[in-house]
Amino acid sequence: MRRPPAPLDRLLGTPAWLMVVSGALLLLGGGIEVGFMRKRSMRPYMRLMLACDGAGALAAVGGLVVA
Repeated sequence: MRRPPAPLDRLLGTPAWLMVVSGALLLLGGGIEVGFMRKRSMRPYMRLMLACDGAGALAAVGGLVVA
């Protein structure tokens, strides 16, 4: 008999509420990026988006190294 998969919060070692809040903030940040795209020209927006996403990727790598 197969065991059911463990809940994601137990696998990651974080509270479930923290993952829900993080997901909501990610969605909010995406909505803000789309809002900026409508108000600004595309060239500066792309630079800002690449810088923000690059910083997020570096932070994720740093978190993985520390963990």
